Amino acid sequence: IESQDPQAQTNLQGVFDYIQKNSQYPPATMKITTFNFTLKQRNLIGEKTLCHFRWWDVPGESCNIDNPDFQKIVLGSHSCCLFINTYELITKSNYLASIEPIIKQVVAIASLVNQHQMSYAFAVILTQCDRLDTTTIGKIKIEEKLQPLMARLRLVKAKCEQFYSAITLENEGD
Repeated sequence: IESQDPQAQTNLQGVFDYIQKNSQYPPATMKITTFNFTLKQRNLIGEKTLCHFRWWDVPGESCNIDNPDFQKIVLGSHSCCLFINTYELITKSNYLASIEPIIKQVVAIASLVNQHQMSYAFAVILTQCDRLDTTTIGKIKIEEKLQPLMARLRLVKAKCEQFYSAITLENEGD
């Protein structure tokens, strides 16, 4: 994945710098940030561009259909990623309830997509899995906690995939 956009490069470098300096995940998104990427495949024959895509990183608080900026993003998009902090999902009993407004927005979008028979993909990204047990038993616990959300998405026939994200943050000196 590459970006020719200097602002996107600066934003990404800021995230990397934060992680390097603090050995922690970066804080939640504070404002809507746009990243333009090119996905390339490299092999022995050479390099091939597979696609270009734009990622709008949107703070959860902005995910409100009454927000004109959010409306513009949704209407111009072809897919949606819902990031779930898996560590909090497992360790905080009210986590799903705390993100209910965001979940309602995703379910509403999925319902409209289904009604209009649109091609629109949803990805549920389970973050911070490196902080948890992700053996078979650990994954069963995650799936159990995630069940209410996934059932709602299935009910509106959302084209949805789950992804586990586990990026261990380690100090390596300077």
